[in-house]
Amino acid sequence: MSREQIAASFGAELRKRFGTEWGSTWDGKIQRYVVVGRSAVGMPTREIFGWFYDPTRSHWDKDAGEFRHPTIPVDPETGLPPFRELDAQAQFEIIDAMHRTFVAGRQGPGNWAKHVANAHQHNTDLHRKKVKQQAENMATILSEVDLRRPWIRMHSGPARTRRVARHA
Repeated sequence: MSREQIAASFGAELRKRFGTEWGSTWDGKIQRYVVVGRSAVGMPTREIFGWFYDPTRSHWDKDAGEFRHPTIPVDPETGLPPFRELDAQAQFEIIDAMHRTFVAGRQGPGNWAKHVANAHQHNTDLHRKKVKQQAENMATILSEVDLRRPWIRMHSGPARTRRVARHA
């Protein structure tokens, strides 16, 4: 199989997991494999695939408890990552990255829009709750203060002792 040909099974797997608009092509102009699909708002996307870290220099970080992958610098002229063949391991990494980054939800297309709507509704509810609490606090403050005679509630004791002595 030539470099420009993509395995049919990979395209079928992308369509099965993420929807019919997802697939992979070879871009002859940039000489890279590209994963094509739709964004959360329905716009077409093209994600360039290449080497982003060197697997031969990856190591286990005991302190962080995870693998560290040293990044590979991109080509200064083109800004592209180094070329990488689209083998079985690369296909697995693409699909795994799409799941981890929530480019497309595990349950199929449309879930990102639902997620954004739920987050917006949650934030709106929090704002409404905060404004309602502030209004209740202001009502409580106003009910505790007699605006006509504020000094009466500020002083304790009987009214006769509260009077101010007038000196002639």
